[in-house]
Amino acid sequence: MAFAKDDTLGMIALVGAGEVSFSLDVRYQYKLTHIGKDASGNDDANSALSAWVSTRASTIQADSSVEDKKFELPDGASETFGPGINTLYLVAAANADATIKIVRIGTPSNSY
Repeated sequence: MAFAKDDTLGMIALVGAGEVSFSLDVRYQYKLTHIGKDASGNDDANSALSAWVSTRASTIQADSSVEDKKFELPDGASETFGPGINTLYLVAAANADATIKIVRIGTPSNSY
């Protein structure tokens, strides 16, 4: 299957405090966007809670504590990762139910 220059790969629903990881093609950049709604499309206080993204294989704390390679992704925000990243890890607060949109952007690069 051929991919367009920018291609939405899917959505990840973060429900509760469990960590989610997913694999990436290291040749691309990816944009993660916190869409501020839950998996059912509801926009409420729990779906507006921040998510945290890490490029390290470790347990991420769902808070604003300083950790190496951890980024906060607040409601409505986007962050771009890569190329050169093969796995991303996501976590949200215990009562969160946020949805994260994943878009692969650009063309493949071997410069990482």
